[in-house]
Amino acid sequence: QFCLSLDIRPRSSICKTGMVLSNATGTVDEGYTGEVSVVMYHLLTDMPKYNIGDRVAQLKIGITASIEFVEAESLDDTTRGDGGYGSTGK
Repeated sequence: QFCLSLDIRPRSSICKTGMVLSNATGTVDEGYTGEVSVVMYHLLTDMPKYNIGDRVAQLKIGITASIEFVEAESLDDTTRGDGGYGSTGK
């Protein structure tokens, strides 16, 4: 089963204001019916502020697959193993 999702992302032009979207990317679930808004904060306070109605974010419609997790006692060995960030050498 698949469901729709709506991702909210900052526009690339937002760099001109020194602002960032507070949670980097927001996701609106398929069943949500309320108002959609964004919370921005100034990283660089000496840059221009935005006004209500300015285009500071963009939306992306996506499809999310429903999955069911199954708990396992152990996992098979893989080439990568349990190496974390930076463990692939790239």
